[in-house]
Amino acid sequence: MSDLSEMEPDTFFRRVIVELSGGDNMAGRQYKLVPPYKMRKLVLCSGQIFYDLYHARAARKVDDVMLVRIEQLAPFPFDRIAAVLSKYPNASWCWAQQEPKNMGAWSFVHPRLKTAVKKLCPEMADKHFEYVGRSVAASPATGLFRVHQEESKQILDQVFKY
Repeated sequence: MSDLSEMEPDTFFRRVIVELSGGDNMAGRQYKLVPPYKMRKLVLCSGQIFYDLYHARAARKVDDVMLVRIEQLAPFPFDRIAAVLSKYPNASWCWAQQEPKNMGAWSFVHPRLKTAVKKLCPEMADKHFEYVGRSVAASPATGLFRVHQEESKQILDQVFKY
C-alpha cells in the first residue's frame, strides 16, 4: 500500500504509524477525528486488519477511535508506543487482530505493551489493554467463508462498541 515516493532517498522506515502522522498512507482519505484528549479508544494493530478497521470506522461514521499500526514487532518499539499512549490520556486501549488469540501477535506484544506502560508511562499503570480478535483455536482459519465473515464482523463490532 506504500507509494514509491515513500521509499526514495532520505526516507526511513516507521516502526509505529499513528494516523495523520508521517508514514500514514491513508492520510489523504482521512475524515475529521476528535482531538486527542477526546479520543474514546486507541486501537493498536499490525498488518492488514488496519485497513478493515479503517474502512469500518468510516462506514460507521466513528470519529473518536484512533488506529495505530505497529509495523515493527521486534525489536519492540517501547519508546514509540509509550509516546503514543501518552498523547491519548483519556482513551481506553485495545489490541486488534484477525488471528485466534493463541496465534498472531497478541501473545508477543501483550507483555511488551505492559512493560512500555509500566516503565515509560507509570502514571497510566492502572490501565490495561483489551484483546479484540478471534478466540483460541487449533487452526488459524475456520474453513468456512461465512463463519470467517461473521467472526470478522464481531471483531469490528467489538472494536467500535461504546
